[in-house]
Amino acid sequence: MTTSVAEDLLLLLLDDASGAPHGSTYLVPALGGALLVELDRAGRVEVVEHGGLLRRRTVRALGTDAPTDALLAAAWTEVAHKERSPQHLVTRLGRGVEEPLAGRLVEQGVLERRDDTVLGLFHRTRWPERDGTREAVLRRELTSVLVGGAGPDPRTAALVALLHAVGRATRSSTTRACGPRGCGPGPATSPTTPRSPGWRRRSRTRSRRRARGPTSAGCESGRAPAQPVPPYFLARLRVRRRIAGSLA
Repeated sequence: MTTSVAEDLLLLLLDDASGAPHGSTYLVPALGGALLVELDRAGRVEVVEHGGLLRRRTVRALGTDAPTDALLAAAWTEVAHKERSPQHLVTRLGRGVEEPLAGRLVEQGVLERRDDTVLGLFHRTRWPERDGTREAVLRRELTSVLVGGAGPDPRTAALVALLHAVGRATRSSTTRACGPRGCGPGPATSPTTPRSPGWRRRSRTRSRRRARGPTSAGCESGRAPAQPVPPYFLARLRVRRRIAGSLA
């Protein structure tokens, strides 16, 4: 079991040149949501419906042994400690995971670590891109799904749903030229999926459908849709994004 969805999500949310995240307000719940999605896809958690007037949902851990991956093991242990709502868990699980996830990408040669200070007082760590190959592949896959209308595999479906929850799905589908120092400005169209007028609107519509679930996600291509991210996992991300927008 790996945290590839969380690593890929972080890579897409980081600015290539500065290494700073796009929308730092929602980075924590976004990464927490990615970890929870990984546990859900691996069958290590389930959502329990509670009856009554409020109809609450809580997340329960499955199994007796923690996953072998260190980050997923910590997330599973947190879920197993106490049943909580998904909205609460995505923030709780996302705290403190940016650095270890970025560290893995540094070890793989995808990012580089850059430490400096702000005004000579406050320490800051940035993660600029070192090799843009992995991100280029991710963006081509997202472009194929959101612009070309292809059916996604489960990992891509999870990425689309998470990116849609934080308002980055359409931006992340842009195809760019990549070199040894990362992805820079590229052609306005993908070599495999030319963009026609209205592509951005169609891309947003497809990202919403992928995030909603199987009833509408596969209707355009006729394929059996991939298992989507449960919508209740994304509720906290949407709330955090709305709060950030109201303060801007």
